[in-house]
Amino acid sequence: LTTATSLKPATTPTASNSARNQPDTLVKIGRCWVVNFRRCLTVGMIWLSLAGTDASYATDIALPMVLIGLGNGGALGPLTIAGVSGVAPRDHGAASGLVNAAHQLGGSLGLGILVVAFAAAKVPGIAGAALLNQQIDAAIEGGGIMLSLALLITLIFVIPSERARLQPICCDRCD
Repeated sequence: LTTATSLKPATTPTASNSARNQPDTLVKIGRCWVVNFRRCLTVGMIWLSLAGTDASYATDIALPMVLIGLGNGGALGPLTIAGVSGVAPRDHGAASGLVNAAHQLGGSLGLGILVVAFAAAKVPGIAGAALLNQQIDAAIEGGGIMLSLALLITLIFVIPSERARLQPICCDRCD
């Protein structure tokens, strides 16, 4: 019960944002807002990586988890919808399967990289909670770096194409 309660700062905003990010909502706010949710996710992950062994739950764990939850709930649904939008109705099943396969492969590859970062952070002379903290920090920092790279790719490739496609509907505020 304690673990479930401690995860509420991330799961509540994820569920709330996921429920609101339906296709009709995306049309109203524009897909460019997905970038802002990605920013929340990235900042939250990097902030969480700074938590040390003496971290306060409220400021060092819960607040970054709220940002992660907002970013996850606000970005994952729209990105999934974007992956199948514009596809002919007869190809919806194949497109959906491809998007789900990409989620699974990306998650597996990302987790594999983070496990390597965790294992590589083993420092001689450090043991116990300090070693575990060092290894968890390395894995979370690795996640923050991956999210930063994804955000950078989005800013370089997605925003310009979205701006050209919808100009000037929504993307003038995405920078």
